[in-house]
Amino acid sequence: MHCRWIDEWQPTAEPDKALAQTVRCYTPADLILLLEGTGLRLKRIEVDGQAVDFETNQIKTSGPMMEACPYLTQLIPEGGLAPS
Repeated sequence: MHCRWIDEWQPTAEPDKALAQTVRCYTPADLILLLEGTGLRLKRIEVDGQAVDFETNQIKTSGPMMEACPYLTQLIPEGGLAPS
């Protein structure tokens, strides 16, 4: 519901000094919407080094995006080419 990942750290020697951080998580669809008006566009999505085709409307029930949480993206300037 909140699309957040909570990372908690509790030092073994000093458990009273525990720390937590929360990280906002975005689906690829949410990321594309967030990029609107920024001058950037999504060029590539990768999961565990494997490129994911995000530009087709095919619905898949298996594959890297269904089996992993993190993904890597490449953003490029809108209308521009990716730097080499």
